[in-house]
Amino acid sequence: MQDNTIKFFVNGEELEYKILFTYHHDERNADYMFIYNEENPEDVLLFQYFDDNTCEQVEDEEILAEAQELLDTYEEEKLAEVEVPEV
Repeated sequence: MQDNTIKFFVNGEELEYKILFTYHHDERNADYMFIYNEENPEDVLLFQYFDDNTCEQVEDEEILAEAQELLDTYEEEKLAEVEVPEV
């Protein structure tokens, strides 16, 4: 990871993603990151990452549902930070 960017190699092709944010889940003692491709920023993926610098995409429905709630909260807070000019 460098400059909030992560690269994957799939079938010999390099894919670059931006890291939206990371979080740690205390109960699972697990670390996760939300990533997106700049060409399609609406498509956010969830990966679990490990101490050995590897990661894997999360497919567990319970974890994904929990992560969706966290992402929704993040997006709501980001929208709240945007000041709307008075008319």
